[in-house]
Amino acid sequence: MTVIAIAFSTTGDTASKGHYIRELLALRVNEQGQELDRLHLHVNDGPAASDRPTLAASYAALNDFIGTGPVVIHDGYAWKRFLRYGLNDQPVERAAQLTAQTVDVSAWSRRTYPREQKDLPAVLKRLDLSVDVAHEGLERDVWALVQIEPAVRGVAGQKLAARSDAPDQGVAEGEFSQPVSVAQRMQRLWRVLTGTG
Repeated sequence: MTVIAIAFSTTGDTASKGHYIRELLALRVNEQGQELDRLHLHVNDGPAASDRPTLAASYAALNDFIGTGPVVIHDGYAWKRFLRYGLNDQPVERAAQLTAQTVDVSAWSRRTYPREQKDLPAVLKRLDLSVDVAHEGLERDVWALVQIEPAVRGVAGQKLAARSDAPDQGVAEGEFSQPVSVAQRMQRLWRVLTGTG
């Protein structure tokens, strides 16, 4: 199984205040963690960088690179927000397409280690992993995600196996999020409201 790990930098913390993704590095790796392919985008972040494409203009390359495989991200919430704002002149389903199977390392670490720091170096240390010191910036972050992914996948795989007899229950938010039908959502809501599930 191949996995896509994505690290990105932004012009600020909040997409809704006009900040956006300025650089993105995506790696496709195999199960042994070997790099198969990479996509490095420098996104237009104002008049000084007008020779760079916008995120919306880079959508096709990013979508083709990701395909249908799982995407490992440090902060899935930020990824979704910045994608939605960056693709604001595109149909909404395009952003949803890029976030369909997001493995959110931050959400996983909040659930697994609730009282510890959630930044990538802290998660690496907690899992007794390391990244080559020659890597810097986004390169370091994306290789950290490659190192962390098997631990996250192990937990997600266990949850998927445990729930195989109940197909209407999805995996916890942030772990291999699969599309859920409206009927399945209504069933979950009904179980929560009635206390039967």
